[in-house]
Formats: sequence, C-alpha cells, structure tokens
Amino acid sequence: GTEKELIAQYIHYHKTHGNGLFASIKGLDLLDMSLEKVDKDIKTIYIHSIDLLDDGLRDELWRKIGSIKGRGITIILGMIELQHSWEMFNDDIIRIYIPSLAERKEDLRELVTSFILHFNQTLGTSAIKMKEDGLALLAKYDWPGNVGELKALLKDAVLTEKGYVIEKELIESLLNQKGSVDVGISSDFLMGTLEDIEKRIIEKVLEEEEYNQTKAAKRLNINRSTLWRKLKG
Repeated sequence: GTEKELIAQYIHYHKTHGNGLFASIKGLDLLDMSLEKVDKDIKTIYIHSIDLLDDGLRDELWRKIGSIKGRGITIILGMIELQHSWEMFNDDIIRIYIPSLAERKEDLRELVTSFILHFNQTLGTSAIKMKEDGLALLAKYDWPGNVGELKALLKDAVLTEKGYVIEKELIESLLNQKGSVDVGISSDFLMGTLEDIEKRIIEKVLEEEEYNQTKAAKRLNINRSTLWRKLKG
C-alpha cells in the first residue's frame, strides 16, 4: 500500500533513462520461470509478494536472483519486512525504507493532487482540486491501508463529484463510511471457548486481508509465527 512498485519504476527510468523494459513479477512466479524466458530487453525486474513465501522458497528465490543479476539486470525487491537470513545487508544491496502514510502526512497534499489529476486524465472525471478543509480531514485519518487506501478513496471521490472542486462534505462522508462498517458479528461467532473465538477472529481478519498472513499479523499486532500457531492450535 506504500506504492513500492511506483518507486521501483522511478528507479528504473532514472537509471536507464527509458532504455530497456521494466518487469513486475511475484516471487513464486519467478521461481517457476525458466531464466531462458527472461526477455533480453528487460533491464529491471521488480519482485513482489515475497512475504508470502516460506523460508525455504525464499532461499531458493535468493539463489535465482543471483543468477539474474549476473546478466546485468537490476533487481528490486518489494518487501514488508527485511529478512535477515537473506543477506539483506550485503555491500552490493541498497535498502530504501518507505514509511507508512501515517508517518508522512506532509506528503498528502502532493499525493492528493497527483491522484486527482491522474483520474482526471485517465477516467475523464471533472474534479481537479480539493478544498483545504477536505485535506485537513484526510490528515486526521490514520490510513491503515497506506497510499493504496488513499488512492481508492480519491477515486470514489472524483467519480462522485461532478464539479471541479472536491468539497469537505464529500470527504467527510467517505471517511465516515469507513468508521461505520457493520462487521456483522452473530451470536454463533461468540460461541465456544476463548480459544475458539480467537481463532474465528483471526480467520475473519485473514479473509479481509485476502489471506496475506503478514498483513493479518500486523493488523492483529502479533508476529506471523504466533498467528500460524493460533490457527493450528
């Protein structure tokens, strides 16, 4: 949600000056791909969804990355957490920490302007700016979904707004919807022991996070091994 791929694209174009192709691929898909199938015009490969791999597959992926680097291709890894076992602190690796949107709300104005203009050009929406009091409301929200959540909210806003300026009232309405979602907890959900209820809560959070264990664990404020143990218990 912090737009890691967008930053990866920026690095690619800054480094290659537009010469050569940029490729984005899941870690698991790269493992299944033969190196002979890598297009010779590809100069940068962005590898994401690495956190979904277990330790064995990560080690295997790391070895494959070494082979790809030998071809002069720049490798960019999109990771939620640094994996110490991956030799992430080698001298030939550059690390970029991308803070969450909650940690860099000073970027809100530029992000909002950029997204509104992007939708104006790609979707033909009318809005081209947002009022200051609307921006102030956005700054009060914590953005657990990071930049991706902001982009989704702004898309809803520009599709709703028929004028040239997004008003505070529309932003307030969209933010209020986030706080008024009915989780729909039935009496059956709370049946059984504390362990049973805890397991149902974890399963519900996993479902909402599209079974991304790293995101679910972060949301529940536990580590992935604890989450796995509670599910298996």
